[in-house]
Amino acid sequence: MKKTLHKTLCCLLALTAALGLSAQTRVVTVYTTGTEGDLANLYAGGTFWGISPNGEYATGNAEGYAGTSFLWNRTTGEFTQITSEHGEECYAYDVSNDGVVVGCFAHDNNGEVKEGTEPYIVPGYWKDGVWTALEIPFEIQRTDMNGYARAISGDGRTITGYVYDTYKQHDFNYATGKWSETTRKVRKLRPAVWIDGKLQPYENLPFGETVGQGMVANYMSDDAKILGGFAEHDSGSRSPAIWENGEMTRIYGKQDIDINKDLYFYAGYVYSISHEGKYAAGQWCPQGDDGYTKTYGFVYDIEKGTTEEIDGWAACTSIVDDGTVFGYTGYLGQALIRKGNFNGLLSDYIAQITGAAAPKDLPSTIICNSQDGNVFCGYYVHNSSMGPLMVPSLVVIGDIPDGINNVEGRRDITIKGDMVYAPEAKELAVYDASGRLIASGKSDEISLGGAKGVVVVKASFGKSGNVASQFIVK
Repeated sequence: MKKTLHKTLCCLLALTAALGLSAQTRVVTVYTTGTEGDLANLYAGGTFWGISPNGEYATGNAEGYAGTSFLWNRTTGEFTQITSEHGEECYAYDVSNDGVVVGCFAHDNNGEVKEGTEPYIVPGYWKDGVWTALEIPFEIQRTDMNGYARAISGDGRTITGYVYDTYKQHDFNYATGKWSETTRKVRKLRPAVWIDGKLQPYENLPFGETVGQGMVANYMSDDAKILGGFAEHDSGSRSPAIWENGEMTRIYGKQDIDINKDLYFYAGYVYSISHEGKYAAGQWCPQGDDGYTKTYGFVYDIEKGTTEEIDGWAACTSIVDDGTVFGYTGYLGQALIRKGNFNGLLSDYIAQITGAAAPKDLPSTIICNSQDGNVFCGYYVHNSSMGPLMVPSLVVIGDIPDGINNVEGRRDITIKGDMVYAPEAKELAVYDASGRLIASGKSDEISLGGAKGVVVVKASFGKSGNVASQFIVK
């Protein structure tokens, strides 16, 4: 099912007064499902989880509410609902450069599951409108923990997530308070890599008592040589962790707590691996992740093995190979960005690069980014009658308004006097330098209404696409 997008165009241009010439600043376009209408209701409480490296597709879900998932297409600007074999329930987490989605879906196991009964929730990939289940080490169970597919490479060949597998675990001798030499087999979580749909074996699993409930990988470099997520200790404390060619490194919390001495269980997570595998970014919570105690955003340089905590950041949530990093101020707080010499609120950065106030529906939490960092997405918080509600939100930064790369043939826009002309256009819209709409109409010509200075005209040609041009009107 395809739904119409809600699209906000932020400010476009600035004047270089000393030279008397126009100098284009960056153009910011925001796509969101909004807070009203069918699209908002379908994905209420949802977020973007993944974006293709080329920035052409993004996907996400409303896991905590309706269990619905969507795929966003940059060329059309539309959100398309993804459904499963057994109704709407599915959870999309990432997407390849050509639109292959990975996640989990309600599986009927070749028709075994009848209407009104509980389905199997299994990891898989969605291609050409059809889900395909991925291989797991055990027979599937009627549960939501048969495994998760969380990330996919740009070429679609490699998928990463986590599954249950068999660990050897030493028995605990309560008389001596130590682990014995005898072992037994237990099921715990471990990182999973599928190549061309085939689950790869995991070499040298650690002993089960060293990883609590197990090890979870949610993110990867594009070649899957670096995975990121968390690893538990026996106490339940969680370390932010990466796996480099299968070898685990706990970034913080290398040793478990002593439950007889330590007051707090700690927690930490890797939230992002840069596409080329240069950096990991995440959050460290020395006193746990209850949403109230202080947390720290960190960047881990994988090659150097060094860790940087960014002052005042509660988490680092997404990272680019050029060092650009996104984060947030705190629980239900505001999005942050550090890029070049800028380190501060995302809204202030957008205002700086565009010359006007940032749109109100920017993401408050950035979860993922394209390889060049110019497309990024997550969610913003809407204070609804039900309380705080997540709303999916995606940002495109470019030199021209987004959505004009699918134009068939040449389309010209001209201004003569106070009139704008775009032959064969279906609709015209005119914006001033602050991004304010000053004129619009379903026609191929429109009056500027006396507007002067910098204006941007956007012309829609229906199925042929859109064109935007900038002018200085004297």
